[in-house]
Amino acid sequence: MAGLIEYDCPCCGGKVQYDATSQQFKCPYCDTVFDANALKERVDVLNQPDSDMEWGNKA
Repeated sequence: MAGLIEYDCPCCGGKVQYDATSQQFKCPYCDTVFDANALKERVDVLNQPDSDMEWGNKA
């Protein structure tokens, strides 16, 4: 299916599902609820190239 995006639960790693009633995403495994913006922001951060991230200590 083109354009289908799946999100993993940041708490347990399960695939979250969209709940039309609450208009939010919910993990069927740990019952954590997320709004769409929070999940999208998390995915955007995880998909940044390593060169954009700073590693190590700033002393």
